Amino acid sequence: MVTTSTDTKLNAGSNAGRAAFDIHDELAELRADIAALAKSVGKYGRSRADDMQHRAHDLPDELLDDTRLALKRMRQQISGLERNLEGNVREHPLQWFMGAAGLGLLIAFFIRWSR
Repeated sequence: MVTTSTDTKLNAGSNAGRAAFDIHDELAELRADIAALAKSVGKYGRSRADDMQHRAHDLPDELLDDTRLALKRMRQQISGLERNLEGNVREHPLQWFMGAAGLGLLIAFFIRWSR
């Protein structure tokens, strides 16, 4: 069978039509995939927003607990420092008295000098 230029053009047109149809199908699949991806991203975003909202709601309670714990520790440290200071003053009362008197005189001097 002899092929003519008309037959070749028909076959080329048929192949081009099939390729266009294939491209159209693939574009439709891509659109569906993109729509599904957008839907998934939206669900993920809503999930994260809900999670952050719950964490923000729980945060003040956690901060309050942490603050209470820090205050408790600070009180314990201050109590320990007080006991150490009392013990130190009892062991060396004269030095502490002289130091307090010297500090008082120094403060009085600066007050009179600043007038």
